[in-house]
Amino acid sequence: MDLSSQIIAEAETWLGTPYHVNAAVKGVGADCGRWIAAVYRKAGVLEFEPTEHWPGDWYFHAREERYLDLLTKLMEEVSSPEPGGVALFKVGKLFAHAALIVEWPGLIHVWRVNEVIQKARADQWPLVKREVKWFRVRATVGKP
Repeated sequence: MDLSSQIIAEAETWLGTPYHVNAAVKGVGADCGRWIAAVYRKAGVLEFEPTEHWPGDWYFHAREERYLDLLTKLMEEVSSPEPGGVALFKVGKLFAHAALIVEWPGLIHVWRVNEVIQKARADQWPLVKREVKWFRVRATVGKP
C-alpha cells in the first residue's frame, strides 16, 4: 500500500468520531488539527503532537497565522491537491480549518457544526468558495 493510501485508510478508521476541541481520541472526540496529527502519526509518516491548547473560536481573535505557520514547518506547500495531503481553508481572516484530501474535491474532515469526522467535498458547504492551501508530507519527516 502506498503512503497516500495508508494515510487515507487510517483517516477512514476515524469516521463518526465526534468533534471535540483540543482532542484526538478515536471514537470519542477530535478537532481538525489534532485528528490530522494523530492520523499521520498512526500511519507512521509524521511525528508531532500539537500541545498548545486553542479555544474553539481562536481564529476569531488571533492575528497570527498559527495553523498555517505550523503546517509550513511540518509539511511542504504544493500548488495542487494530492491524495493523503492536507487542505487548509481560510475561515474568517485566518487559515484555520484542515481537512485530509482523499481525491479532490473529496475530503475527510471534522467541522464543528457537523459534529463528526465525515467524508465531505470542498466544492460544497461549508468549504465551497473558501481560500485554500494544499500541503503534502515532505520527503524527510520528523519532529519540527
